[in-house]
Amino acid sequence: MNQTNDEAEQAHAPDVKRSGPLRIGILAARDLGFAFWERRLFEKLASDPRFEISAIIVDGREPPPRKGIYSRLTNPHLPNAVIRRLTRMIDNAAMTHEPDVPAPVFEARLASTPHITVNPHRNGHVDRFATADVERIRDLDILLRHGFGILKGDILDAARFGIWSFHHGDNTVNRGSPPGFWESAYSEPMTGATLQILTEELDGGNVIARCWRTTEPNAERNRRAILDLSVPLIWRELQRVADTGKVSAEVSHLYDGRLYVEPTLTQSLAYLRKRIANSIGGL
Repeated sequence: MNQTNDEAEQAHAPDVKRSGPLRIGILAARDLGFAFWERRLFEKLASDPRFEISAIIVDGREPPPRKGIYSRLTNPHLPNAVIRRLTRMIDNAAMTHEPDVPAPVFEARLASTPHITVNPHRNGHVDRFATADVERIRDLDILLRHGFGILKGDILDAARFGIWSFHHGDNTVNRGSPPGFWESAYSEPMTGATLQILTEELDGGNVIARCWRTTEPNAERNRRAILDLSVPLIWRELQRVADTGKVSAEVSHLYDGRLYVEPTLTQSLAYLRKRIANSIGGL
C-alpha cells in the first residue's frame, strides 16, 4: 500500500520563472557510484528536455586509510559487524538480485557535464563548503544530494530552490539511520520516506512530500522498496517545479523522539533471531 502527503505551505517560490530547462546539480561521492534508484532518477532527468543536469559536484577528499588487519580484528565492534553482515546475507539471500540499470542517456550526459570538485571541511559528520566553492555552484536551480555528509552553512542556500535530499524514513517518527532497518526490526506497520529541502536541522528540513509503504519483515527488502518508491515521488515534485516555477514545502514538526543510529550487538542479535524465525515461517 502506497500513500503520499501533498499538504504543504509555500516555502521556496521565486516570483519570476526562469526560461529554459531547470538547471540541476548533483552532489556526488568521489567514485561517482550511484545506486539502482539513483540511476533510474538520473536517466529520467537526462531524457526530459525540461531538465538540464548542469553540474556534478564531486567530493574531492581522499577517503580515510583502510585499517590494518590487526586493528580490524581487535576492534570491539567486530562481533556486531559480523552479526550485521550475517543478517544482511540472510536478507539478501531471500531476494532477487538487484540488476544494473541501463542509463545510456545519463552516462553520456555524465561524461559531458562539468564536474566541480570541492573539498569541504569536515567536523564529525558535518560538511561545510568553502565560500569560493559555494559561489561556483550558485547558478543552479536545484541541488540533489547524493553524496557528502550532513551539510551545513552557506551551501544550503546556494541553489535557487535549495538542496533536495531524502530521509528514508518518516521524519515525524523516525530520524537517523540505517534506512529501512528499524521499521522491520520493530515490526512497524509502515515505512516512510521524506523528501526535504535541507536546513540546519538534522533530518528536519522543509518537507516537500512524504510517501509510505507497508513494512517488509526483511530489512534489506524494506530498504530497497522504500528507495524504489522514492523515484516516482521526487520525479513528480521535480516536474511540478519545472512546470510551475515554484516549490511548496512545509516546516518540519518539532521532533523530540529517538535519534536512530546503527544497532548495537544486542539489537543486531535480536533482529537476527527474528529473521531466522521469519525465514522458518517463510517470511
